[in-house]
Amino acid sequence: MHDTTVLVRDVGVRRRVAGAVLCAVLAACSDTGQPAFDVTRASVADVRSALADGRTTCREIARQVVARIDATDDAGPALNAVLEIDPDLAREAAGLDRAYATGGPVGPLHCVPVAVKDNYDTGDRMRTTAGSLILGDSRTPADASSIARLRAAGALLVAKVNMDEFAFGVSGYGSRGGQTLDAYRRNRIPGGSSGGSAVAVAAGMAVLATGTDTAGSIRIPATFNSLVGIKPTLGLVGRSGIVPASRFLDVPGPLARDVSDAAIMLGAMAGPDPGDPDTLHGIGRARDDYTSFLDPGGLAGAHLAVLRATFGEPLSGQNDDVDAAFATALDAMAARGATLVDPVVVADVLTGGEVLEILVTLANDQFAGEIGEYLTTYAPDAPVRSASEIALAARALGPDVVRNIVNLTAACDATEPDDEAMAHALALRARLADAVLAALDQSGVDALVFPTVLCPATPLPGVVDPTYACASAPPMPFGFGEAYGGEPILMASIAGLPEITVPMGYTVDGAPIGLSFLGRAFDEGTLIRLAYAYEQATGLRRDPDLVTLP
Repeated sequence: MHDTTVLVRDVGVRRRVAGAVLCAVLAACSDTGQPAFDVTRASVADVRSALADGRTTCREIARQVVARIDATDDAGPALNAVLEIDPDLAREAAGLDRAYATGGPVGPLHCVPVAVKDNYDTGDRMRTTAGSLILGDSRTPADASSIARLRAAGALLVAKVNMDEFAFGVSGYGSRGGQTLDAYRRNRIPGGSSGGSAVAVAAGMAVLATGTDTAGSIRIPATFNSLVGIKPTLGLVGRSGIVPASRFLDVPGPLARDVSDAAIMLGAMAGPDPGDPDTLHGIGRARDDYTSFLDPGGLAGAHLAVLRATFGEPLSGQNDDVDAAFATALDAMAARGATLVDPVVVADVLTGGEVLEILVTLANDQFAGEIGEYLTTYAPDAPVRSASEIALAARALGPDVVRNIVNLTAACDATEPDDEAMAHALALRARLADAVLAALDQSGVDALVFPTVLCPATPLPGVVDPTYACASAPPMPFGFGEAYGGEPILMASIAGLPEITVPMGYTVDGAPIGLSFLGRAFDEGTLIRLAYAYEQATGLRRDPDLVTLP
């Protein structure tokens, strides 16, 4: 473990040197005669247009992305989202330029910069470490199935980004990269476990990013960084080649600045995966293009069920700004032709204790077996080969380095549930899924709608922020790994159903707030239609102020 301990001390220096070299190489290759094109706030459509008009090249786009990472991740606000830039980025960009010159765009994401969460395998020189020093210099021989699909669509994979260690947590902290900061409030957590992905997109270091979601790990950081995040139906996007947490709950998905970009990326990622049997359920139901659902009038005639309580607890009363934003959102949707069924209560079929039982049995207790299988199958260079070795390595590094050591080692040491415990957890899961679908069907609605997270992003550990308000939170300062108000998003996670979150506004002190639409299995298109119409009608999202960021 000595070599990986060295990495944590010099990773920033090494990345800055590598970034400077790449900037120099890419700048030397760029066409300085092209009119200015700024990719840092560009959409997928903007990239397509600029390439088609000859206003930029892929090499120039890559140069700008590297410069942006240097200016905002290492320097400036120092958000600390990026772990490493692809050392072959210049070569990849040049290859995409050659392909464009000879045959046009490779696919719908030609040269669109994508940040990759560090639990996705990439068959290149970037490491895949799940945010952890424990996996050292582990490099994988092949792309994860969804990464291969993104490459086939022409995406430019620019960097690996930080995440909560082995996806255990919501803080945006991993021992390999340290603490990532929220793009809107530097004294707040970015959410997790896909915190680095969200911050990279929000701050303009990438146009898109991959995330994974087990119990909110796309939707929480998307909300805290004013992004669109899609948690797809379990089985829509393949998971082979992704460091696992739970085959019962894990789903990969996109993070983007707007619904259109998220829809395009979802189409590129979705489809069958021979290494993931759950994608058999998506055959004939997954789409490679969701853009037909981008209807600005998509709320007209829609029927939406307003969720007011879940698991026996009300969704209001945690934060006044969230409650006010939700009321305004409902008015906006009704004004644009949506019929609201209000209220609908669907999740009181389970107690909080039963929800915890499901999560422990289907996620925590599954980790040891699944991580061992991943290491054997996909990570031949990893310095650890089993969950027990991960636990030993975590304890050797200690709690000052592996800050989620308690949760991680507990999962590594957990006993696999017996048949009776597994059957009971699966029965509870089915009960919740049936209740959600019954509420949708009996109410005759297209989707459930609710605030994604009931409280804004939590202050960093040890920080006392008098502007933070959450009725269920204890007194500040908080410890490591604290976040509050995430109960509503557990429904889609447990039931395996799709959910999309879209910006719904900001608290009075500028912390982002998100709105969720939850729907039926493999009906992502309907959710995209609703979210896009809401987004286009309200135009609430604004970029973070990275100069005067609090």
